[in-house]
Amino acid sequence: MKTHDLCQSLLKDACEDNISFYRGLIEKEPLDAVKDEHWRKVIALARTLTPEQRETLLQFARQSAIDAISTICGAIDGSTQLGGEFLSLSLVDGDGQQHTGALQDEFLSLVERREA
Repeated sequence: MKTHDLCQSLLKDACEDNISFYRGLIEKEPLDAVKDEHWRKVIALARTLTPEQRETLLQFARQSAIDAISTICGAIDGSTQLGGEFLSLSLVDGDGQQHTGALQDEFLSLVERREA
C-alpha cells in the first residue's frame, strides 16, 4: 500500500466513516437502545441542538479526528513529539512498504484537497 493510499484509508475509515456513524446515532438511533452512558449523553445533548448546531458539533468531531490522526502520523514520521520526546518509529505494511517521513504531510495535504 502506498503512503497516499494509507492516508486515504485513514481519512475515510478513521474519520469520515466515524462521522457518518455518529450522524446516524444522533439522528436515528432510539435513545433507549443506546446502552453506553457516554453515548446516551452525547445523543441527548445533540438532539437539543438546532440542525446547524448539530452540524457544527459533527464538524468539531471531524476536526478532532483529523488532529488526532495527524499527531499519530507526525509521531511515526518523527516530526511530532509524544510524551515530550521524538520517537523513532517505523510503520511497515504487509507488502514491506515503509511509511515514514512524509505520512503527516501526505495526510494533511489530502485533507486540504478534500476541503477545497
